[in-house]
Amino acid sequence: MPGMAWHYTTNISKQQVWLAMKCPVVEIQTAADFLIAIAVPMMHPNAKILSVGPLLPAGTAALAQQLASARQQNAAMAARYGQPPQKLVLDGARIWIEYTSNGHVVDEMITSVIDCTEAHFNAMFNQPAFSDRNCTSRSEFITRAPKGQLDAYMKSPGYTNIQSTLHMNPAWQQKLQADQQAEFDAAQAASDKAFQDMMRTGKLAGDKRIMDGKAFQAQQKAGTDAAMARDRETQQGIDNAAHQTALYSADRGDFVNPSTGQKIEASNMYNHQWISTDGNSLIQTNDHTLDPNGRVQIDQSWTELVPTH
Repeated sequence: MPGMAWHYTTNISKQQVWLAMKCPVVEIQTAADFLIAIAVPMMHPNAKILSVGPLLPAGTAALAQQLASARQQNAAMAARYGQPPQKLVLDGARIWIEYTSNGHVVDEMITSVIDCTEAHFNAMFNQPAFSDRNCTSRSEFITRAPKGQLDAYMKSPGYTNIQSTLHMNPAWQQKLQADQQAEFDAAQAASDKAFQDMMRTGKLAGDKRIMDGKAFQAQQKAGTDAAMARDRETQQGIDNAAHQTALYSADRGDFVNPSTGQKIEASNMYNHQWISTDGNSLIQTNDHTLDPNGRVQIDQSWTELVPTH
């Protein structure tokens, strides 16, 4: 199943905007939380949860290595721009459920990995400090079998070697991207409408306060300016979350060439991205030992791109 993306904030103003858009405010920080609160209820609302646990040791070790690398890059970017590093979460879990399908009892294992990036914002005028968290789940992997047969199947060679037999269906991928773009456009339109409604409400309230007397005009102007700044910040946060949703849905990410400042969009399925000096060639790899300088197109030099978040 395709992954999902979501955004959480402790900013009360943003939460009120979401609630007005019929979007519930739910805090999810772990892969187990995601499976229990979102994945299972959406796919099998009547399922019985038998157990929840971590990934297999190899998967857990791989995530730990990826998280360590991401934290190093995050710390380097934070130091470069004089900002505190963001809080990163990379977590995986498996959930074992039981349900009835067409009169037959089924055992099913759902595996998921989530990535989260959390940033802290200091208090501003008339607004306390808050945190924003953007999360995505990677594609959910589902294994099912008749009751009592799942454990044996997952230990069989046919299952352990299944990854080598998987191939992406281009037609499905195109449909998925089209559906996700349509959902993004609808969410963006709803966000714009909510913002315009808030602006109209704020203007009416401001006009009423102005009519109460010139003695309060200076104070009212300061309050109105602060409210508009908060509204712009809210809209910017919503737009950024929507942009990140579109990127993560397509397994894409924003990267920056530290030598030129050029912003590049590329696949986020690789830990390292190298760009040539002429800007025409890009090497993507998960091998942290690979440095193409002097090895690939020796008439070119290569610069490693840095993720923007």
